[in-house]
Amino acid sequence: MSLWVYPPEIIDVETQDLVLKFANPNWSMDFAKWESETIVHLGLRKYPGDRNGISVRINCASRSGEIGHSSFLLTEFEEALEGALNSQ
Repeated sequence: MSLWVYPPEIIDVETQDLVLKFANPNWSMDFAKWESETIVHLGLRKYPGDRNGISVRINCASRSGEIGHSSFLLTEFEEALEGALNSQ
């Protein structure tokens, strides 16, 4: 059995700075929809895929992300995402 996993990465094309990359390679992006030049809506899933996916918003300008109504710095985002996924 094989799975397609698309680990999300956001890179600032002007500065080449890495804005977002998860440490765990099991995070996969189902979709990305840019809402503005700096805000992207992501659909994420973690493999193995026995849980529901999660929808988040990333603000590249402020280096923050939203999970539901909670906001986190991107340096803390993966940990917050794990917690949100585990509480589903």
